[in-house]
Amino acid sequence: MWWLYALIGSFFLSAYIYCNQVFKLSAPLLMMYRGLGVAFLLLPFSFFIWPSFSIWFFVLGAINGFFIGYIDNRYFRSSKVFGAEATGVMQPLSLVVTFIFWYVVSPSKIFEIVENPLHFIIVVLCLAGVLYSVIALKNAKASKKALLYLLPCILIGGILDTNSKVIIDFGSSERVVAVYIYSMISAFFCGINSMKGYEKIKRNTGSVWKLSNLKKGLWVMFIIIGLVFFKGYAMGLAPNPAYVVAITYLAPVW
Repeated sequence: MWWLYALIGSFFLSAYIYCNQVFKLSAPLLMMYRGLGVAFLLLPFSFFIWPSFSIWFFVLGAINGFFIGYIDNRYFRSSKVFGAEATGVMQPLSLVVTFIFWYVVSPSKIFEIVENPLHFIIVVLCLAGVLYSVIALKNAKASKKALLYLLPCILIGGILDTNSKVIIDFGSSERVVAVYIYSMISAFFCGINSMKGYEKIKRNTGSVWKLSNLKKGLWVMFIIIGLVFFKGYAMGLAPNPAYVVAITYLAPVW
């Protein structure tokens, strides 16, 4: 059923994209709601379910959150400079990184697809198709520049998606709790990484506590909670995190 959770996650991602277009919040302000706002909403309930997972669960969760903030901010800047279309067609490249890196950290899993040749062939063809489509779409000069600019995001993003599954697997005995706590930790450090940009624009956009901003921010926060929960839960169940990422990229369809 992991694919169903991933599909629901893609609906939430679509809603997040739509909200960005309608609300027109500045990127730093949006990242504050997406980060610290989400963390503070989740914090009160965490005291009742705090787990005793490996220390690596918390360390990797914090690292993931910090780099998520970096990647999201870089994608926002790329959209402004190169356009949303040129930026969007680059993101599926991270699928290849996620797919490969998962088998680097879990080499024993390779035998699962080797034992099922048809499954392996389908996966390879799908990944090759994604790669070909993206390369075919980057004919424009701006897209080539966008690719170079976003290369760190593609590489780091692919690794972070793999890390997400590793983190959730640390809490596989209490998967719902693991997803909840990981969502809170990663959101908090994502917000911390975004604070510098927010301080620069606060005078022009208003505080996160400004009523008009807060109403929009609450929508963003609840949507993000739905997205990270369903995507995270799917990550914990899926045989490869790249499969989950591939389904969430269906978001523009909705």
